[in-house]
Amino acid sequence: MSNITIPAIPANWIAHTGVIPAGNGYRTRVQKVLHTVGGYHPFVIHTAYEYNGEWAYESGSYFKDEAAALAAFNK
Repeated sequence: MSNITIPAIPANWIAHTGVIPAGNGYRTRVQKVLHTVGGYHPFVIHTAYEYNGEWAYESGSYFKDEAAALAAFNK
């Protein structure tokens, strides 16, 4: 039996698609997450996956304002 880990959704996630639970060698994943980060482009859409009990990110698209980020997320 595998140990399925689903970390809590972070407070800085503005929107996300459904969580895909881990199974048979795969990590728990979320296909699309809109969240805030620091810096010049504070809004980002990432693919998220569980790594050591926390969310890790890859494949980002960065935006200066929330409206543009939400429009891209909802496309």
